[in-house]
Amino acid sequence: MSASWAIGLIIGGPIGSAFSERVTWRWAFLLNLPCVGATIILAYFCVPETRFLPDENDSILRRLRRLDWAPILLNIAMPVLFALALTFSGSVWHWDSRPVLGVWLSFGLVSLLWVLYLWSNVEWSGLLLHTRTQLSMWALLAGSACAGASYAISLYFFPLYFAFAKGADALEQTLWVLPFVLAFIASVAATGRLLHIAGFYRAIYAAGGAVLVAAGVALAVILTPETPRAQVAGLEALVGIGVGLLFQHSIGICNALERSKDKRKRLDSIFMCNFAQMGGIPMTLAASWGIFQNVGYRLLAQSLGSTLNEIQIRQLLAGSSTNTQNGALLRKGADIVCIVIAREFYIVAAAGGVSVMVGLLFLVCTWREKIDFSNPVEAGESVEVVENTS
Repeated sequence: MSASWAIGLIIGGPIGSAFSERVTWRWAFLLNLPCVGATIILAYFCVPETRFLPDENDSILRRLRRLDWAPILLNIAMPVLFALALTFSGSVWHWDSRPVLGVWLSFGLVSLLWVLYLWSNVEWSGLLLHTRTQLSMWALLAGSACAGASYAISLYFFPLYFAFAKGADALEQTLWVLPFVLAFIASVAATGRLLHIAGFYRAIYAAGGAVLVAAGVALAVILTPETPRAQVAGLEALVGIGVGLLFQHSIGICNALERSKDKRKRLDSIFMCNFAQMGGIPMTLAASWGIFQNVGYRLLAQSLGSTLNEIQIRQLLAGSSTNTQNGALLRKGADIVCIVIAREFYIVAAAGGVSVMVGLLFLVCTWREKIDFSNPVEAGESVEVVENTS
């Protein structure tokens, strides 16, 4: 699954870049429409039989009425408000302004309602209680979130670095990120094949975390506009290997850990790991963008505040034109932005450090537990679970 996703990144990047360079960036967004259409068609043929849809003869409106809208709306509102609060605080609204206070209070209120709903709902509270009692499961959840965080930082800030430091256009940015993507694909595929060998699954989070700590600290320290491209490519590949050791493998491990137990608990554990990993990506992007905007503006204002006004500094930070012809000034601004980008990789190092700790915890918790990856899940098991809980 992870490799297929990364292959899509490789294919989509150059195609989108070519559209934005040759035609207009809007075509790059319109390209998503046929992709979504193809996905819907494939999903229609891949969805299992009507046992998943016992009410298939009912109208769409009746099905919509039966949905539990409270968790759906809360799950949508919470990450959106969190992203808005981090993105606009400082960059669009001043920190002491009413909009910032309002959006942070709204996020806190929605988060509180979300937690209260989870604990008041029998099904969700059972899932949380089951997860709470297993240290190994918490280790997998934390490792999955760290994998998502490292993946998000790398895939977003490597192209941004090449744009500011090397003056790369959209297509060049895509090509120069390939060392990370290709190493990620190779690492994911190799780790998936080696999970069942001699307890290798016990060491992947500690090993992947150690690689991310080394690569993240190195990038944060040495990344400047003058850093040789080959050196950056090597560190990109190292980050890709570290992320690949962590990414998506918690699902396979959960599936094997819970195989001898209740089927529902196994699916719940898989869901929680997937939720932690997918949630780690947007949450980290929102936090890192807030850091980029606020720290970047502060450093640029300290260095160029006497020459550029606030609007021009924001434009420079966004990579757009500042209506100035002073090449030395623009170069200095780009150097400062590169410093901010380099500091973002401390997040990768921090995620790696957490992965090392939870990896050691997982190693201790599963030291005497033998997991059999060779026994496949029987076909239709998940359907049976849905039938029993519907």
